[in-house]
Amino acid sequence: MKKTAAVLLFLVLIIASASLVFSAGKSVRQITGNVTAIDTGSNTITVIKKDREVVLNIEDKTKVIQCSETTVSSISIGDKVTSKYNESPDNNTAKSITIRETH
Repeated sequence: MKKTAAVLLFLVLIIASASLVFSAGKSVRQITGNVTAIDTGSNTITVIKKDREVVLNIEDKTKVIQCSETTVSSISIGDKVTSKYNESPDNNTAKSITIRETH
Protein backbone atom coordinates (compact mmCIF):
# COMPACT_ATOMS: atom_id res chain seq x y z
CA MET A 1 0.00 0.00 0.00
CA LYS A 2 2.83 2.39 0.87
CA LYS A 3 4.59 1.56 -2.41
CA THR A 4 1.44 2.34 -4.38
CA ALA A 5 1.01 5.67 -2.61
CA ALA A 6 4.66 6.54 -3.20
CA VAL A 7 4.41 5.69 -6.91
CA LEU A 8 1.23 7.75 -7.28
CA LEU A 9 2.83 10.70 -5.50
CA PHE A 10 5.88 10.42 -7.76
CA LEU A 11 3.69 10.42 -10.90
CA VAL A 12 1.74 13.46 -9.70
CA LEU A 13 5.00 15.33 -9.08
CA ILE A 14 6.30 14.46 -12.56
CA ILE A 15 3.08 15.66 -14.22
CA ALA A 16 3.07 18.87 -12.19
CA SER A 17 6.70 19.54 -13.07
CA ALA A 18 6.06 18.96 -16.77
CA SER A 19 3.16 21.42 -16.82
CA LEU A 20 5.36 24.06 -15.18
CA VAL A 21 8.04 23.56 -17.83
CA PHE A 22 5.56 23.98 -20.69
CA SER A 23 4.08 27.16 -19.21
CA ALA A 24 7.42 28.74 -18.24
CA GLY A 25 7.72 32.36 -19.30
CA LYS A 26 4.03 32.76 -20.11
CA SER A 27 1.11 33.60 -17.89
CA VAL A 28 -2.51 34.09 -18.84
CA ARG A 29 -3.71 37.60 -17.99
CA GLN A 30 -6.92 39.51 -18.65
CA ILE A 31 -7.58 43.16 -19.44
CA THR A 32 -10.82 45.06 -19.97
CA GLY A 33 -10.43 48.47 -21.54
CA ASN A 34 -10.82 50.61 -24.64
CA VAL A 35 -9.14 49.93 -27.97
CA THR A 36 -6.85 52.90 -28.72
CA ALA A 37 -5.02 51.59 -31.80
CA ILE A 38 -5.34 48.92 -34.47
CA ASP A 39 -2.36 47.95 -36.64
CA THR A 40 -3.50 45.61 -39.41
CA GLY A 41 0.05 45.39 -40.80
CA SER A 42 1.50 43.85 -37.65
CA ASN A 43 -1.83 42.33 -36.56
CA THR A 44 -1.98 44.08 -33.18
CA ILE A 45 -4.45 46.08 -31.15
CA THR A 46 -3.69 48.37 -28.22
CA VAL A 47 -6.00 48.26 -25.20
CA ILE A 48 -5.80 50.83 -22.41
CA LYS A 49 -7.30 50.64 -18.93
CA LYS A 50 -6.64 53.60 -16.66
CA ASP A 51 -2.84 53.99 -16.76
CA ARG A 52 -2.08 50.52 -18.14
CA GLU A 53 -1.61 49.99 -21.89
CA VAL A 54 -1.25 46.54 -23.44
CA VAL A 55 -0.37 45.77 -27.06
CA LEU A 56 -1.93 42.44 -28.07
CA ASN A 57 -0.71 40.31 -30.97
CA ILE A 58 -3.58 38.73 -32.89
CA GLU A 59 -3.08 35.26 -34.36
CA ASP A 60 -5.29 33.18 -36.65
CA LYS A 61 -6.37 31.14 -33.63
CA THR A 62 -7.38 34.23 -31.59
CA LYS A 63 -11.14 34.11 -30.96
CA VAL A 64 -12.99 37.41 -31.46
CA ILE A 65 -16.49 37.38 -29.95
CA GLN A 66 -19.37 39.86 -30.30
CA CYS A 67 -22.56 38.01 -29.39
CA SER A 68 -21.16 35.25 -31.62
CA GLU A 69 -17.68 34.51 -32.96
CA THR A 70 -16.55 37.06 -35.53
CA THR A 71 -13.25 38.42 -36.93
CA VAL A 72 -10.63 40.99 -35.99
CA SER A 73 -12.04 43.39 -38.59
CA SER A 74 -15.07 43.83 -36.28
CA ILE A 75 -12.90 45.70 -33.74
CA SER A 76 -12.86 49.50 -33.93
CA ILE A 77 -10.94 52.17 -32.04
CA GLY A 78 -12.99 53.17 -29.01
CA ASP A 79 -14.60 49.74 -28.57
CA LYS A 80 -14.59 48.36 -25.03
CA VAL A 81 -13.10 44.86 -25.07
CA THR A 82 -12.06 42.13 -22.67
CA SER A 83 -9.10 40.02 -23.72
CA LYS A 84 -7.47 36.95 -22.26
CA TYR A 85 -3.86 36.83 -23.39
CA ASN A 86 -0.59 35.01 -22.83
CA GLU A 87 1.94 37.38 -21.32
CA SER A 88 5.63 36.81 -22.01
CA PRO A 89 8.67 39.11 -21.94
CA ASP A 90 8.74 39.64 -25.72
CA ASN A 91 5.01 39.88 -26.58
CA ASN A 92 1.42 39.46 -25.44
CA THR A 93 -0.61 37.03 -27.56
CA ALA A 94 -4.40 37.32 -27.43
CA LYS A 95 -6.23 34.06 -26.84
CA SER A 96 -9.66 35.68 -27.03
CA ILE A 97 -11.14 39.15 -27.44
CA THR A 98 -14.74 39.85 -26.44
CA ILE A 99 -16.22 43.10 -27.75
CA ARG A 100 -18.26 44.56 -24.85
CA GLU A 101 -19.41 47.88 -26.31
CA THR A 102 -18.97 49.24 -29.81
CA HIS A 103 -18.11 52.84 -30.47
